[in-house]
This record gives sequence, C-alpha cells and structure tokens, in this order.
Amino acid sequence: MKNLPLFIIAVIVACFLQVSIVALPIGIIIVLAWFIWNKTEHLVLVATVFSLILGIVSDLPIFLILLSTTASIGIFAILKSALPSRLLVNVFLLVVAVASWEALLVASLHLASL
Repeated sequence: MKNLPLFIIAVIVACFLQVSIVALPIGIIIVLAWFIWNKTEHLVLVATVFSLILGIVSDLPIFLILLSTTASIGIFAILKSALPSRLLVNVFLLVVAVASWEALLVASLHLASL
C-alpha cells in the first residue's frame, strides 16, 4: 500500500510525458511494472487511473484505452504464468505487452472510426 501513491503519481506524470514529449508508452510500462512487483493488488485502480488520465490528456476514448490496457495486462499475465520468472523473460514479456497495447489501441481506434 505504501507504494500505491508513488505509482499513481508516476502514472500521471507518464501520461503527460507520453502525450507531450516522448511518444513511448511509458504509462503501460509502469502499470506492468506494478503487476510484476505487486501482483494483482490494486491493479484495477492503477490501470483505471492510467486509462482515465491518458484518455483525458490525449483526447482518446477512455473505454478504448481501458480495453487495450486490460487485454495487454491479460496477455502479460498469461505469458508470465507460462514462462519462467527471469529478468530477461520479464523484459521480453514487457516488450510484447507494450507492443500488443499499441496494436490493440490502434486497431480499436480504427474500428471505432468506421
């Protein structure tokens, strides 16, 4: 619980950085880092805050960001439970989850615009 406010502030700052300066998905990396360190404790809160802040700042539909975030966390959790827990494997899973988050978000935005 003592790390939760720090992660919430980090997610908010990451959302602003993601939209304004760095075009990298920093926020989802922080959410997945929370999952690695704290398992599912308060994961819904961190993912929802990330989706809400990113949706407000970037003017994207919040439900699409939340859908992509949830699917990405699910992919990460399934692969993490199937593969051994090593640093290199976690980094690889992080890259796969971030790429799937980007792909799901772009695909859902294209489908929503139809």
